[in-house]
Amino acid sequence: MVWIAGNFSGTAAVRADLRDCRLHLPDSWHGEVVGRFLTRPVPGRSLPFRVEGGMPGECRETLRATVARGVELDGLRAGERIRVEVSWVGRGSRTPGLAEWSGRLVLEGTLEREKGGGLPGRLLAFRGRIQERMVRLWGPEAPVVEALVMARREHLDPDLREAFALTGTAHLLAISGFHVGVVAGILLGMLRLIGIRPRRAAVGAALGCWLYVLGIGAPHAAVRAALLLSLLAGSRVRGWPVVPEGALASALLLLLAIEPRFLASVGFQLSFGGTAGLVLLRPAVSRGLAHGWKALTGRPLPRGKSRDPGVRILRGSADGLAAGIAATLPTLPLLAWHFDRISLLGIPATLLLAPPVAAAIPGIGGALALSLLSEGVGRFAAGGTGLLLRAVGESVRWMAELPGASFWVSRPT
Repeated sequence: MVWIAGNFSGTAAVRADLRDCRLHLPDSWHGEVVGRFLTRPVPGRSLPFRVEGGMPGECRETLRATVARGVELDGLRAGERIRVEVSWVGRGSRTPGLAEWSGRLVLEGTLEREKGGGLPGRLLAFRGRIQERMVRLWGPEAPVVEALVMARREHLDPDLREAFALTGTAHLLAISGFHVGVVAGILLGMLRLIGIRPRRAAVGAALGCWLYVLGIGAPHAAVRAALLLSLLAGSRVRGWPVVPEGALASALLLLLAIEPRFLASVGFQLSFGGTAGLVLLRPAVSRGLAHGWKALTGRPLPRGKSRDPGVRILRGSADGLAAGIAATLPTLPLLAWHFDRISLLGIPATLLLAPPVAAAIPGIGGALALSLLSEGVGRFAAGGTGLLLRAVGESVRWMAELPGASFWVSRPT
């Protein structure tokens, strides 16, 4: 019965894809639309633009948009509602599931700001104000900050984005379980610090993560992480044993029940593949590393807690290496299939760069909070995080230039 229900649901999703209004917009259409950019509008960039009215067939979806040369943005922020003349430039091939990229709008006329849009519009406008503040605080590092905490990567330097891809560390910039886990850890620590009991603190951290995930637009990997946290927090409150495999499977089924098309998403596949590796493969990888250490040194790998800094560093490095290997192995076939490339530096580069990136996330939040009291103080606090992110960027560029950092594979291979 579940198989039959899944087939019906999947078929309905495919048919809905084929009916997507973005796939049927007439080429060279010209008119006036109402909508808003989902990220900072910059001339010359192809950016997501949510249409709220004016398109043929009452199409109200997210499309790619560029600003024509000579059009004045007049300080336009992300999320501000505008009315503007546009032209539609369709692509030769229009693929279901990639409807947002079926063509692009070209903004050609004078922008007129409008009010309205309800709660979603106010949320987008709030996110736009945060992005503007990030630009003021971090300047040239603002694109990396936006990617780290707001899931907006449109303004990243193409060379830097390519360097992250070549070194197998692009996941550090994509909002994922790593980022949501850092946020959850910060919230849990704060709640425990003010005296909240462990079970209630876990629930509070899970709720706080949902606010964060929904506020940045609910990327697949972040939703998966928030679901897992919620299931684990619920198990803890009820006093049930926590079974990671069951929590992961429940999150997978819940998301596919909500939207079967997620299964075709590359980000969805990579997110669950990596997490499944952590759950299923990490114990075996840890045992393998322990055996290898014993074979090389003749001594067992230290286990448990220790006050010796050397032992703690060794144990932490072994745990991090085991987690990196376990999360990477299931994603290699997916990366090879979708991107025709496999990185050889993914695990060591992640081990090197994950700590500074994890440290930067609370630093960004702290600088934003301080800037509400005094922008000068916030800019001072942002300077330290900016140096950290600059060091990460330079390290990634250097590693990407190393011989054999990644190699290409053909899909048949």
